[in-house]
Amino acid sequence: MIAKKKVLAGPLKILDSLSSSFLIAVLLAVGRSGSLLAEGEPAVYATWLQAEQSKESQAFRARMAEGESLDEASKKFLQETALPQLAVDANRPTIERTRRRMREILFNNIDDQKTHDAVSQLVLNFMAQLARDNDVEPVVQVNAMLLIGELKSKDGKPWLPAVAPLARDASDPQMPMANRIAAVVGLTRHVEALVKADDAAVESLAQTVVPAILKILAEPAGMENAVEADWIASRAAGLVPILSRISSSKEVARAIGKSLNDPKRSLDTRIRLAAVLAATAKKGSGVDVAKTIDSIRALAIESLEQDKKVTDIQQFEREYRNFFTGVELRQPVEAALEETIHEQIYRRAAWRLVCLADAVLSADSKTGLSLLGGEPSHAARQLATILRESGFSLDANPTTQSLLESLAALQAPADPGPGGIPSNPNAQPADPQPVKPSAVPNNPFGP
Repeated sequence: MIAKKKVLAGPLKILDSLSSSFLIAVLLAVGRSGSLLAEGEPAVYATWLQAEQSKESQAFRARMAEGESLDEASKKFLQETALPQLAVDANRPTIERTRRRMREILFNNIDDQKTHDAVSQLVLNFMAQLARDNDVEPVVQVNAMLLIGELKSKDGKPWLPAVAPLARDASDPQMPMANRIAAVVGLTRHVEALVKADDAAVESLAQTVVPAILKILAEPAGMENAVEADWIASRAAGLVPILSRISSSKEVARAIGKSLNDPKRSLDTRIRLAAVLAATAKKGSGVDVAKTIDSIRALAIESLEQDKKVTDIQQFEREYRNFFTGVELRQPVEAALEETIHEQIYRRAAWRLVCLADAVLSADSKTGLSLLGGEPSHAARQLATILRESGFSLDANPTTQSLLESLAALQAPADPGPGGIPSNPNAQPADPQPVKPSAVPNNPFGP
């Protein structure tokens, strides 16, 4: 691999005394990612299109179509002519297309499985090194990592040998966040391909991926790049439901539960973690059901209180502006945009509440954390009902009034159920009178 920052240092030193016209000619011959050509060295092309249309490329594809093995000439073409093109400056504006064309051109004509695997391994080794090369630009590193995750076997499924390097880089705190995100994207592709796989395939992949997930969840929250770190934690934890199909790990449940209760994590990350824990934890997984359900109630209240603060600030700013000017200064487009943003705050709140309701107990009472202890308690059923109906109400009526009613319902003392004694006999139970829409709440962030 040839790094851009190192390529021209030697030649430029030698060429200092040459005329400018001769210098330009020599640099054009060098290319932006190549070195001065010596006899017997591979051709260096200025762009991927030139490399794709070259005689070396045509010869490589012809050998692959004829079923030949990966000989030295083919290896040399890949390592010294084709793959370095991902780091060529001239390809930067179209680097995504360059990456896609690499996959198409280099693999489409290979009929032999053994040769396909050999080419895949060579590409993997090259891109894994490029992804960790700090002498190339970040966009090159990211695309190298994406290409690793896009490698496929002959049957079109993700190429399994790529899992180990993807898991390693996704969980490496020393790697740039952009590279780690690209690695998680690749891991997700591999795990999602297991939905219809047999148990042996799931167990095999889990042995590599689960340790990486645990390492990601163990990283301290609230650090620099907190948004990216929360995204990685959410996406990594989201792989657990598929991987835990065979067995439920106490270690994984403990790690998710710890992150769920970490106030330094973002609200949406913690809500997603609650959903994952509910979808994966089984009896004997060591989950403290009562404590976790209490955490879910507190999480719902915290999210609504934060949303209330945001809407209060917006309302104050609008009233302040109107009080001192006596007129509405906003343009129609600006006003419409503000109202849309305002409404989406409530719809996000609806998504959060319904997700948390399902984490406690699903609408059909078939899944949820409250089932881990056997029959769900009256308090758990009540909490799930309040969360779900409040979410439906906010979705149907995305207003401050709906938000306040939902908050009041969650803050009210719990109904002790038949024969129970209220913790506060003087408290009046809240009655938000939610309205159920015919459809589930919109989810502005996806599932």
